[in-house]
Amino acid sequence: MENSPRLVTTLPLPELSSLPAGSIASVPLLHSTISILFAQHALDPTIAPFPPGDRVIPKSLAYHARLIETTLILLGLCEVSDEGDGTDVEAVLIAAAGQHVRRWEVKRESFPEGLSGYKAWRTHLGRVHATHVESAMREAGYGLPVAPRTGETLDQDRGERTVARCKELLVKKGLPALAGWREAQAAQSGTGSLPERLTDYPAVQLLEDAVCIVFLEHEMEDFAGKMVERITEGTVGPPAHPSSNSGDPGPAPADVTASASSAAARTKLISIVRKTWAKMGPLGRRIAVEEVVQNMPDGRKEVVEEAVRGYSAKSAEGGGGVK
Repeated sequence: MENSPRLVTTLPLPELSSLPAGSIASVPLLHSTISILFAQHALDPTIAPFPPGDRVIPKSLAYHARLIETTLILLGLCEVSDEGDGTDVEAVLIAAAGQHVRRWEVKRESFPEGLSGYKAWRTHLGRVHATHVESAMREAGYGLPVAPRTGETLDQDRGERTVARCKELLVKKGLPALAGWREAQAAQSGTGSLPERLTDYPAVQLLEDAVCIVFLEHEMEDFAGKMVERITEGTVGPPAHPSSNSGDPGPAPADVTASASSAAARTKLISIVRKTWAKMGPLGRRIAVEEVVQNMPDGRKEVVEEAVRGYSAKSAEGGGGVK
């Protein structure tokens, strides 16, 4: 008799000792905030595998644990520009801990179909997540003189700045304006002139890098499978087989439909990966190439490599990169 998967609803809090001295005002305060957010992630009704072993875990909890881990890795490889007046490292970690908090409560179907509806949904989600994260930070003690859970004396002004900065990161304030910077950095990277350790790295870009890396490493395969299902469900009938008039019946209609759906899904996935790559800064692209893509199964690796090749060719032809 096979053992049932083991449900896990709590995870250890992240280790923060590798962060620069002074970048975190209070580790207990930060950990309290992450604990509050983790408790909300644990309410996600969707369960997902979470190696090692046979563990399963609420999907939101798994996602945010991975996002925090990736954010910490990126923070160890660069120096953020700190537009938040000394709070960017702390704010970006909290933003990573609450990036999609309670997203399952806001259905895509509650907004109109099409691109405009999708953008409206995403904009609304950013505000919702920012509200939930601010509530968690306030509950932990940000903006208060004394932390309610630990009794620790706090810097109220810094707490308020951290809350404000975190909300800016969650609504991606400043990210669209970095498109030109990303392309300039990519051009430098192509000539080998980028330093090993990047300085003055925008916190909002670092968070976006982490989100994109987690997608490529942990979500892309499941996303592709769901895309095939959606395309198959939307197929009115199988396409005509090239040899259908030559006496060769070809494969069964179901096989033709599945093949066409798979090809269409692959084309769509390449487009999505290309757009994901366009959002990534030099640090994110470096880690994706060195640590993520190299360890992918061949099929997924080929999709990413084709997407990146297409992205590079398009940038060269257009003269200005992705707009």
